[in-house]
Amino acid sequence: MNPPTIVPAVLTTSKDEVLRKAKIAELYSSRFHIDIEDGLFVPEKTVNLNFMEYLSTKAKVELHLMVRNPLEIISQLALYKHKPSLVIFHREACRTQAEAEYLIKHLHALHIDACIALSPETAVKEIYSCAKHADEILVMTVHPGKKGQEFIPVELSKIKTLRQLFPEKNIAVDGGINPETARLAINAGANVLVANSAVFDKKDIGEAIDELRSGTKNKITAHLSDTDQVK
Repeated sequence: MNPPTIVPAVLTTSKDEVLRKAKIAELYSSRFHIDIEDGLFVPEKTVNLNFMEYLSTKAKVELHLMVRNPLEIISQLALYKHKPSLVIFHREACRTQAEAEYLIKHLHALHIDACIALSPETAVKEIYSCAKHADEILVMTVHPGKKGQEFIPVELSKIKTLRQLFPEKNIAVDGGINPETARLAINAGANVLVANSAVFDKKDIGEAIDELRSGTKNKITAHLSDTDQVK
């Protein structure tokens, strides 16, 4: 089995922080995850898309839309020269699976990969149909919104079920990831781990990512002082 992909993530109101952490992330990962919150889908509000005009990174950028109207944000992406490689939107923001499937098709028309996310309160059966068309599925192991929440272990069963249903698809996990919960998620079937605090709150980011990968052979040694069924 290939080692899991660790995706450094940022949740912030600061454009400058996004740009700074993007340059750090590219040294350690092929992907960089940016949370977009509108203050409606979740109480908090983060940066808007304006940073896209200035973002320059070798890492593939992914946007996690924790917003009430993902279609509005997705449509805005057509205005930017440099688009994200992946957009994550929430099933809970769609009234039906057909609506979610429409968003996936819209993203594909923009040559952007699509990922559908499900929050802890959402059952796998609520994404089964539309997830067939997605490039990736993200399981939230915390409630969307605030960083620093504790991992919800019961969500491991969703990861196991999704891996059985979609053996060839990327299954990502976001929320409460640390070396211990990373191992649980990987053992359940996840192959993409999104991490904020467990990466950027560490002095040695390379070592932190290596720990999340649970001791793979190819260690990253660079240092930076800156900081069961469908239910």
